Amino acid sequence: MDRITGASSRPGLIEEYAETTGAVRGGRDGFNVHPDVSGIYGGAWQGPVFVLTHHPEDARPATGVTFLSCDVAEAVRIGLEAAGGKNLEVFSPTIGRQLLERGLIDEIDLCISHRCCSATESACSTTPAAPPSDSNCSTGTTTRPQ
Repeated sequence: MDRITGASSRPGLIEEYAETTGAVRGGRDGFNVHPDVSGIYGGAWQGPVFVLTHHPEDARPATGVTFLSCDVAEAVRIGLEAAGGKNLEVFSPTIGRQLLERGLIDEIDLCISHRCCSATESACSTTPAAPPSDSNCSTGTTTRPQ
């Protein structure tokens, strides 16, 4: 939430996320906007980051980032293995929606703020939807080991 100016959360939430996260999965669009993964959870978290993309060959390499070009279910398997028993956070509304449709999500955290920072796609619809110009829609989904 450190990327969302003016957002607030309950005390200890960011620390909780940093402690319980074992790996992060995101999409190429989000990575292209925020390629510095050292700032995840304000820099309180470090670990493997996986970016799902249709074109890994033209991705800009980044330390700690692995680019995947596979089915989303396979990306979850890879991420959960890397998470070592902790949560796999999914920082992409599009990918999160695909995982939800396949029954691969067991928890969704939704952050809503007054300003729009990036994503223009709804995590809960099957067609792109632009958020209102005065809102910010940011989703994070969690997949836990079974």
